[in-house]
Amino acid sequence: MMIDWTFEILSSTSVGALFLILLTGLALGQVRVFGLSLGSSGVLFTALIAGHFGLLVPSIYGSLGVIFFVYAVGLQAGPRFIHTVRTSGGALIRLGLLLIGSGAATAIIIGMLFDLSPGIIVGAFAGAMTSTPALAAGLDAFRSVSPQEMALVTVSYGLAYPLGIIGVVVPIQVLPKLFRSRLGTDSTATDAQDALANAAFLVENPNIVGRTVDEANLWDFADISLSRILHDGEVNVVLGSTLLSEGDVVLAVGTSEELAKLELLVGPRTVPHLLLSEGSQQIETRTISVGQHAEQDLSTSALSSRYGVSITRLLRLNIALPVGRGMHLEPGDRIHVVG
Repeated sequence: MMIDWTFEILSSTSVGALFLILLTGLALGQVRVFGLSLGSSGVLFTALIAGHFGLLVPSIYGSLGVIFFVYAVGLQAGPRFIHTVRTSGGALIRLGLLLIGSGAATAIIIGMLFDLSPGIIVGAFAGAMTSTPALAAGLDAFRSVSPQEMALVTVSYGLAYPLGIIGVVVPIQVLPKLFRSRLGTDSTATDAQDALANAAFLVENPNIVGRTVDEANLWDFADISLSRILHDGEVNVVLGSTLLSEGDVVLAVGTSEELAKLELLVGPRTVPHLLLSEGSQQIETRTISVGQHAEQDLSTSALSSRYGVSITRLLRLNIALPVGRGMHLEPGDRIHVVG
């Protein structure tokens, strides 16, 4: 009874219906079956069911959704767009043309064989390619030429899209698992992207005592970053010129596997206490300068020595990555610095 009352209240207004579909769709997208999930595509399946039971929202929501979608994609891809075009633009353009061309040719041939209307062909093509902008373009085209075909575009899109989602989502989620052994260190970094942690180590290894951080060459053995050091009761930022003395405590950032290596390289783990309190140190997030620092290796970058800061984390497309040798800055990257 309570559920029916809630459904009636939410569906009585267009905004309520919109959020009801979004919330239930996102919840459906979080459900995993054999390790696979629909993600945000769960909203479409929920909307199909809601539409079947007569739940309606104004058509303007569809247009706004497409606008917000392409807006978000543009902002996310924009910082790395020029870099990607320069490095592998030719191959990506050829691949894109091949995929779109083969999809369009298949849609046209099947449409001619089964004598389908243009609206159904356009909608099925957009749905099978899971291309919402293509749907918007098709609707705009038929709006002035043949308004009656617009309904067919939407219906065929809704029918083809779920199959297109399954055909795309399943391979994307399955292939990385099948080729995990061939991805090497890249897959390891991806699996551990959310596992970055802090750990404090007591400097006891005689091989590094009396040496600077650069001379110790810790980055040659572990993909970690050293952010702070406690020396004689004073907390300072770790730079390449920082001298390591016996009894110092250093705070490192990295994955659990990489941090474990420091126990052999530096010394045993200890309680981070003062190192984890910011004190006079201010942690800031900065967007790197594309022209000045892009393509630099973080382990050899002049950022630390020039500005007196320690780079602790790299954020790429909102994914936290460990800072280590071989990790290069790219346009749009953000870095956490301590200084």
